Amino acid sequence: MSLIYRKNDQLPSPQVTFTRGGTAIDLSGATAVRGHVKIKGQSTIKVTRSLTPVDAANGIFRLDWQSGDLNTVAAIYQVELEIEWTAGVYETAPDLLEFAVVEDFST
Repeated sequence: MSLIYRKNDQLPSPQVTFTRGGTAIDLSGATAVRGHVKIKGQSTIKVTRSLTPVDAANGIFRLDWQSGDLNTVAAIYQVELEIEWTAGVYETAPDLLEFAVVEDFST
C-alpha cells in the first residue's frame, strides 16, 4: 500500500489499467466501469463511483473522489473494480486497490 490520504482529501485520483493475462483490456465498448469502496474488515459498501476514462482503448481509467468519500480515519479502504459490458455482463478485476486514510492536522 503506497497511497495515504488525509481525512476528506479528494486528490490524488488513483489511475488504474485493466489487464487480462498481462495485456491491457480495450474498455471502449464497456457500458460502465465502477469502483465499489468499503473499509477493510467491513461488509458494507461505503460508496460506489463511476470511473472516468483516461484512455479506454488501453484500459486506463481514473477514480475521482467526491466530498465525504474519504471521511473515516484510521482506516484501510479497499476498492473493488467492476466492468459492466453490454447485456448486463459483469467482470471484476482480480486485485483490490488498497490505501489508508489518516487524520488531518486541521481537524
